[in-house]
Amino acid sequence: TIASVPHRLGRSLTCLTVATDDTSDESDEAAATARHYGHCFERIPAKLDCSDVASFFEAMQRPSIDGLNTYLVSRAVKNAGFKVALSGLGGDEVVGGYGHFRLLRLLRLLQFVERMPGPTIKAGALILSRLGVANAAKARKLLGPGGPREGWGLSVLLREVLQQEVVGNLTGIVDEAADPRKARAGDDPGSFAAMSAAEVEIYLQATLLPDADTFSMASSVELRVPFVDGQVFAAALALADGTSRRPGKSAIGTALNDSYLEGLAGRPKRGFSVPMRQWMTGPLAPVLRAAQEPDAPVWSVVDRKAAQRAGLVPLSARHRWADVWVIAALNAWLDTID
Repeated sequence: TIASVPHRLGRSLTCLTVATDDTSDESDEAAATARHYGHCFERIPAKLDCSDVASFFEAMQRPSIDGLNTYLVSRAVKNAGFKVALSGLGGDEVVGGYGHFRLLRLLRLLQFVERMPGPTIKAGALILSRLGVANAAKARKLLGPGGPREGWGLSVLLREVLQQEVVGNLTGIVDEAADPRKARAGDDPGSFAAMSAAEVEIYLQATLLPDADTFSMASSVELRVPFVDGQVFAAALALADGTSRRPGKSAIGTALNDSYLEGLAGRPKRGFSVPMRQWMTGPLAPVLRAAQEPDAPVWSVVDRKAAQRAGLVPLSARHRWADVWVIAALNAWLDTID
């Protein structure tokens, strides 16, 4: 969309995409889109060395497990000689682009599923995990009694890195974000508007925008986010009309009468990721080793024995890399403020 609109206005862009050389690499598709709209394209290899890691944590203003992707692409923007960049940040929150928005229409069905026998719930959880909707633990919680039955709680569950019970054991802090009463007054708890509000508050405002600001400014780049706009959100909410129906990515292509965008909208959701698990055995490995030390700063705020009981210690690269990175990243950030 951001490539399409300037093209209509007769402006050319330089489009940059970080390439990861794995299944999440979308640089070929990005190059094709740039060419379609007559823009220049630069493929930025996802490379990280020890000095980059140190600079990343020095730039970090508050602890975060995200933002390394933005740090790398912002540095590439700077190296390409630009001071201002446009980002599609916020687009998924506007139109419900994240996969879990599809679950909104199933919320009422879940009220019946939770009454099913335990083995049936386990089988259903296994299916959801294989479909990539949620990991097995989250899927069981979603399907079982007491699972979220409104958009706010659904977002909280699917966004959490560690289960709330585990976080409580580690820190002694109880997260009240899952309270469905936090949804915007007047919204149906099961509506697109309620879930979009949750995504804005607990993900866009709490993580994406602060990280984008922090790590773009580390390279003296001004990052502009045209999707994060009141009129854009108002238009999307009007399309949803108070129902659980999400506008979807195709709504943007339709609004712009752009068949190419409509075609892109039919493709699966792609994430802007970097090879974290691979890097945790390489340039990020010292960060994990430092956090494992018994006198590491992180153990002044996290119960080490609880972390061991939860299987988080020893810290090592694993499939769910974020589970241990929350501890390693917090420790590295604490190290910068000592």
